[in-house]
Amino acid sequence: MAGADKTVGWGVIGCGQIACEKTIPGILKSASARLVAAADVRPERLKVVGELEPGVRPYEDYTGLLDDDEVEAVYVAVPTGVHREVVLDVARARKHILCEKPLAFSASEAREMVAAAASSGVRLMTAYMSRFGDMYRKAATLLREKRLGTITLVNANFSYDAVRWYPPESPGG
Repeated sequence: MAGADKTVGWGVIGCGQIACEKTIPGILKSASARLVAAADVRPERLKVVGELEPGVRPYEDYTGLLDDDEVEAVYVAVPTGVHREVVLDVARARKHILCEKPLAFSASEAREMVAAAASSGVRLMTAYMSRFGDMYRKAATLLREKRLGTITLVNANFSYDAVRWYPPESPGG
C-alpha cells in the first residue's frame, strides 16, 4: 500500500452510478490515490469513466484489470450477487479490496471472502461509510467502555431519497 510519498493505483470493477458519481470522483480528488483502470461489461459505462478521467485503461473483462500491474487496490461495485466471485478473484490476484455493501448474501460467503483476502495477504473492506460518522463512533466508544450494559437487541434504520441522490438520468443510473 501507499507510503507517505506514493499513491495507490486503483482499479474499479463495475462502473455504475455509485462508482461514477461517488467513488471515482473521490479517488480523483485524493492525494494518495490515482485511478488506473476500470472494468465493466457495458462499453458505455467505460466511456463515462473515460470522460471523468482520460487515460484510464478500460477493460470489458475484469480479468484484464486484475492482470494490470499498476492496479494495487480494487473497488468492487458490481451487483451483490457477484460480489463473492469477484472478491475471490481479486484476492487471488493479490490486490487490496474495497467492496460495496452488502459484502455478501450470507455470513458463510462473507467468511469465505475474508479468509481468501487473509490468505492472500490483502486487505478487504466493505464500503459502508456510515460507520465513520459521529453517531457510530460514539456508539462504538460507549460499547468499548461498557457504558450501555448488556446489549440484547439493536434495531437500526438507514434510508435516503434514492431518486434525489441517484437520479436515473445520471451517469450509470
